[in-house]
Amino acid sequence: MAVSPESMPENFMDFRAPPPSPIASGRRSSVTNDEVLTEFLEHSLRLVNFGIPGEFIRSVSATAAGIFQLPPEKKEAVSRSLERPYGFEEVHGDHQEAESEVSEDFVWCKDESLTVDMEGIWPTGYSNFSQKMETLSSDIEHVARNILQSSA
Repeated sequence: MAVSPESMPENFMDFRAPPPSPIASGRRSSVTNDEVLTEFLEHSLRLVNFGIPGEFIRSVSATAAGIFQLPPEKKEAVSRSLERPYGFEEVHGDHQEAESEVSEDFVWCKDESLTVDMEGIWPTGYSNFSQKMETLSSDIEHVARNILQSSA
């Protein structure tokens, strides 16, 4: 999961999924023999971000911002490479423009090596960030499972 301050639009936290068509937002949905889909549709008609609290998403984003405030020499120690599928990397924009835009990404994953590396350069913040990312990742997986289960 890549996290970048530049890649997060300001209104990212206010994303609201439109109600599924053709179900009207004021009426109870019902799908014959599919309680999971019915429950998901009813839930998504009432909540933003499919039930993942917006405050929690904002908290994860604010904590992630600390990663990008690390000094360049510390980021260098955890640069993404062929051997290391996680860490910091520079992303270059459209090369057709005279001035190619460069942004920075941090690729996070559930990997013990990443935890050891990051706690070595950001001991006071990485554990908190990683725990929040684990929870957010789990919540997103739960939503995805419900969607896949209901479409099977």
